Amino acid sequence: MKYMLIVLTIPLACRNEVKIPVVEEEDPDTVLLDADGDGFFEDEDCDDADSSTYPNAPEICDGVDNNCDDQVDEGVTLELYVDADGDGFGDVTQPTEACAVSDGLVPNANDCDD
Repeated sequence: MKYMLIVLTIPLACRNEVKIPVVEEEDPDTVLLDADGDGFFEDEDCDDADSSTYPNAPEICDGVDNNCDDQVDEGVTLELYVDADGDGFGDVTQPTEACAVSDGLVPNANDCDD
């Protein structure tokens, strides 16, 4: 009687459920983990508890250094201006950077008397 071996492969639905230990070749006593499953081990990953934060990750406007370059929200914020009198025009002397327009902040600096 012949038997057939069937191998099933099941893709993982959530990549952050996999924790893969790796032993350093230079120092076998050191074990590195990728706790968040983003493909970067704890020695490279600036936040190994967050899978959206790793070296060269896309930067998103969230107050976090997503790409591990020691800068927060670089290149994704808006330059806004304080609109103290609420007329929809901002004061050129009061610029700020933010993720979105909100009360008291406008995208233009055209107020001559704020």
